[in-house]
Amino acid sequence: MISIIAKTRTMRAIASTKRSGNSKHQITRTCNAVCDSLHSNVLVYPAPVAAFSANRTRTFIEDPEFLFSNRSSGANRFQWHINGKDSGVAINLRFVAGDTGLYRVLLSAFNAEGCWATAALNVKVFRLFRVFLPNAFTPGNDALNEHFKPEGTAISAFTMNIYNRWGQLVYQGNERHPFSGMDFNGQKLPDAVYIVVLEVISDQGERAFLNGSIHLIRK
Repeated sequence: MISIIAKTRTMRAIASTKRSGNSKHQITRTCNAVCDSLHSNVLVYPAPVAAFSANRTRTFIEDPEFLFSNRSSGANRFQWHINGKDSGVAINLRFVAGDTGLYRVLLSAFNAEGCWATAALNVKVFRLFRVFLPNAFTPGNDALNEHFKPEGTAISAFTMNIYNRWGQLVYQGNERHPFSGMDFNGQKLPDAVYIVVLEVISDQGERAFLNGSIHLIRK
């Protein structure tokens, strides 16, 4: 859509057309219930087209750089905004996210006649899903290394089964109830090496299945 502006007498009229060039248009005004019209030649300017591409739309906070390449046409001036904040007037934009989350990127493209257009894109930054298992813990009521649970980043939830050396299930837990060295009945389990089987879920719904061994050492 292309906007045109015409002035006659003290009136300012705005119309729209899909064609550019010098052409004749009828402009109608209404004032105090009296309607009149006039014919005038007006110059119609084409609007710019705003467009850009991104090297990616999702990444992890460990590698938070985005590159946005301007694909606009019919424009000679640009303005970038990210989450509503001014991000510069360069043709292309390099952006390094400072935290995880959703970022809305907006490009405004202007031509010499003052017409403009916009294009927008959402990009997202995640925490990398990493999981590892400690190989020992030392429950002893000293607030140090009291529980066993999977460690890592972007962990949202987990379930785990603990087995003794004979393959007997001695405990089941989750993120609210990690293994504290007690069995189902709240009785202390002896110092020993136990087998652990876990399912871990990330904050993006990814799942990891792990198994290993844990050495329970009482102080």
